[in-house]
Amino acid sequence: MPLRTFLAIDLETTGLNAGQDRITEIGMVRFTLDGVLDTFQSMVNPGKPIPIRIQQITGIQDEDVHDALHFNAMRLEIEEFIGDATIVGQNVGFDLRFLSEEGVEPRGAVLDTLDMAAILEPQLRDRSLGALAAHFEVEMPVAHRALADADATRSVFLALVDRARELPEGLLADLVALDTPEILGGSEDSAVPGDEAPSWALATLLRDLARERGISLAPRRVAAAPPSPQGRARPAPPSPQRSLDQFAAETAAPKTAVEPPVPPVPMTPISDRLRVDRLRLDAPRAQPSRPPIVASLRDNEAELPEQALAALAAGESHPDLFGAFEQRAEQMGMTRAVAQIIEAGGQLLVEAGTGTGKSLAYLIPAGLWALKTGERVIVSTNTINLQEQLIQKDAPALRALLADTIGEEAAESLRVVTLKGRRNYLCLRRVAQERVSGPASDGEASLLARLLVWLGRTDSGDRGELILNSQEEQLWERYSAEGEDCLSGGHCAYVRDGTCFLLRAKRAAEAAHIVIVNHALLLSDLAAGGSVLPSADTVIIDEAHHLEDSATSHLGASVSFRSLADVLDGVYRVSARGSEAGIVAGTELLARDPRIDERTRSDLRARMAGLPAQVSQVRSETEALFRRLRTFANDSADDRFGNSARLRLTQGVRAQPEWSQIEIEWERAFEALRGIESAIGELQAMLESIAEELSEDEPDGPAAGGKPNDDWESLVGEAASLREMLTQRAELCGDLLTRHDPATIVWLSTMRRSDTATINSAPLRVATLLAERFFEQKRSVVLTGATLTTEGNYDYLRERVGLEEAEEEQFGSPFDYRKAVRLILPPDMPQPNDSEYPQALADAIVELVRASEGRALILFTAIGALRRTADLIREPLEADQITVVAQGMDGSPRRIMRELASSPRTVALGVASLWEGVDVPGEAISLVAIARLPFPVPSDPVYAARSELYEDPFFSYAVPQAIVRFRQGFGRLIRRKDDRGVVAVLDGRITSKGYGKAFVRSLPPVEVMEVPLRDIGAATADWLQK
Repeated sequence: MPLRTFLAIDLETTGLNAGQDRITEIGMVRFTLDGVLDTFQSMVNPGKPIPIRIQQITGIQDEDVHDALHFNAMRLEIEEFIGDATIVGQNVGFDLRFLSEEGVEPRGAVLDTLDMAAILEPQLRDRSLGALAAHFEVEMPVAHRALADADATRSVFLALVDRARELPEGLLADLVALDTPEILGGSEDSAVPGDEAPSWALATLLRDLARERGISLAPRRVAAAPPSPQGRARPAPPSPQRSLDQFAAETAAPKTAVEPPVPPVPMTPISDRLRVDRLRLDAPRAQPSRPPIVASLRDNEAELPEQALAALAAGESHPDLFGAFEQRAEQMGMTRAVAQIIEAGGQLLVEAGTGTGKSLAYLIPAGLWALKTGERVIVSTNTINLQEQLIQKDAPALRALLADTIGEEAAESLRVVTLKGRRNYLCLRRVAQERVSGPASDGEASLLARLLVWLGRTDSGDRGELILNSQEEQLWERYSAEGEDCLSGGHCAYVRDGTCFLLRAKRAAEAAHIVIVNHALLLSDLAAGGSVLPSADTVIIDEAHHLEDSATSHLGASVSFRSLADVLDGVYRVSARGSEAGIVAGTELLARDPRIDERTRSDLRARMAGLPAQVSQVRSETEALFRRLRTFANDSADDRFGNSARLRLTQGVRAQPEWSQIEIEWERAFEALRGIESAIGELQAMLESIAEELSEDEPDGPAAGGKPNDDWESLVGEAASLREMLTQRAELCGDLLTRHDPATIVWLSTMRRSDTATINSAPLRVATLLAERFFEQKRSVVLTGATLTTEGNYDYLRERVGLEEAEEEQFGSPFDYRKAVRLILPPDMPQPNDSEYPQALADAIVELVRASEGRALILFTAIGALRRTADLIREPLEADQITVVAQGMDGSPRRIMRELASSPRTVALGVASLWEGVDVPGEAISLVAIARLPFPVPSDPVYAARSELYEDPFFSYAVPQAIVRFRQGFGRLIRRKDDRGVVAVLDGRITSKGYGKAFVRSLPPVEVMEVPLRDIGAATADWLQK
């Protein structure tokens, strides 16, 4: 391996914004793979105060940098130390942005250990420097100091190099091949990689390791550059050896000759990347199975409630699982009620307060029923957190309880699995196809490399095993099983041989007693007529207060320019670096298969010759239409948020002359999209014919992909999938734009960072759909949650989801809220529409947080209000050494909650997701402040349309909806029996409006204190210090 010089670098700064913040410390380590060459460390005077939060994280105080040099005074020394070394860093883009602001632009290649770990250790949940150091057993005595972090980064980098050395030869060659000039559009002469600049940073290192192990770097799929759509060979991209002038000259000069086909070097089949011993099934003989029945239970005449309560009581024998177990009347009551409804049939609404133990209260009777009858039970949740809790914590606890009552063997036979939607599972055919056609961008190459490594380690192909960033989330769509019914078509080799991840997940669900899904999949199954989930007559819906919103989302639809462009990209796309991808590129590569004759090859190329230009034209026309929709929405909408807007497409809106022009433009775009669909169909037919002929001529011999005709079949399957998705999305778009359906709400939405609009739809009444197409089709249905009622009754929920005749039970929390909580309501608090409200809110929060000494969560209904308040409270609180962390300003919800849990003198400001699902027990949260009652936005298209169904929409619809949300926010405070604290509501309407009492009445029994603003700090401190 060449002796390269690397430089590990780390900076400490005054904040995260390179344009506003400054460097406070720099640490660098020059090294080779054999050892350290030199180190550099210096404090840097940032010329501005270091924020309290940064001081707490790094330990660097203002006095530590007061006498240090400014960066400009040491720039030349730093540049000289860096030289032309390959830069190594953890999330190194952050460091490079700060260096660039100071005028330092390193010349060497860049390697990011964060990205390297994503590829080489794809299933790591936490790839922070500390987590990587722990994973690789790297000593890290000091965190968040520049030189120590730089040296830790060096050690992590060397550990990752060792991981790369351990990759199987075929996999390493695959990864190097993702960056060959041939894939990028180079000529045959440049197809063997040299030391030219890589298109993605890890490529150079992988090439070095491949050479070290003697792995051939010859082109592995094609031997000559495919012609461009205009019949010209594509030139190699510019590199240090080929100037931009050379590149431009070659681009301008027509190439008339195309290399004759040469037998490709076979690629290792994708199936060889799998954990074959654990994944392969004898697919033709593997029939869907039913959950097994336990004979002793089947023959037991005891009623299900009696059996379930006996199992629950066994918790006393398991202090390892339940600690100091105590029988809770609320949990016993819920267990009995759920068991009765499952056994007798019917519908049940059951609210169980925090601390009840509702998960086991429904899992125990569900598990016993499924084991006794062989009838599976579906459990649906809204959040991933609850799904993970059910699988990782509650299912093992359930088996332990059942073992004491029905025997260990019977209990261990209980099968509990999670099933997710199609887009969550990796599609092997699409991975194979993308590997054939090659990535078109650095991001695609990086993600494809990561997936190829992951294939050898995953049993499920579930994207939940990966942590994907926003760009990777978009790219994942190209590799997921979303978009087609591929399990029954018979054209996918991976379905036939049983290695398809989606197939395996569905078969596991068919054989399970309890299948855990999310509301999205449950409702997608409803929309698809029951073809998504295995059949089940018993369904338990937890977090049921989200059911209406989930039904609104998943029984509706949306179409964006991006959703149509993704399909067009699957046909043909060219990256910024000039490389081609999609089925056109894949077909061109497979056209070199030496087994097909020249006439077939010529016909195939002629068939696809016009597709690139056609795709480009359609893409342009479609984008123009969606841009016009954005302009129309922004000009016409009343519901605006900065540069974002939502416009409901009523009959009045559709009657405008400009909308008629939009419909005319759509008709043109639709005809163009149909032309693409037709062209894909013709190409698909030809590919199918070739694949069939090759199978007949060579049924047992190796094809170009190393496995008989897999690559051809993958291409056929991808063409079929693209054609189906394009048809569905185009027809949906046409329906939403040109048809007015009184039963459907349709609206346009625009986003600040997008130049195009999205078209959305939702059913006007979900209750009717749920009642007729779901609830009435099931034998037993249970809806449960901690916040289902408003003012102690289920009237609102019944009406919204269509369960008018369901039985009901309500079990309070075992916690004593009167002793644990004080609800503070300042009667002199202004209302949110008062001009004095923003400052009064900020002042109140400062007083409350000072009294609680941090340990506070402040909940907002809008990000704008959160930002304004954060700016107002940051300086006074940080003067008291209390750190302010705001969602979207200082990090993600997970990050700011982690800071709140780990650092007592912290206040976290959050919106949306932080109103629920936050479980931070103990004193880390001693104060919850609700800035504003969480009413829906009146101009929201869905709310506006449904409000028209009521005589009094505010009291009948808005208030109950807000109460449910309010109860969720209140519930963030008390999570364990010994928790205590204060909830403050900083919205004057709760005391000045009549409906405010309804919010208070909907809470658990709690002591209410109406305290004027001037005294809220003292009242809070007094209560917390008792």
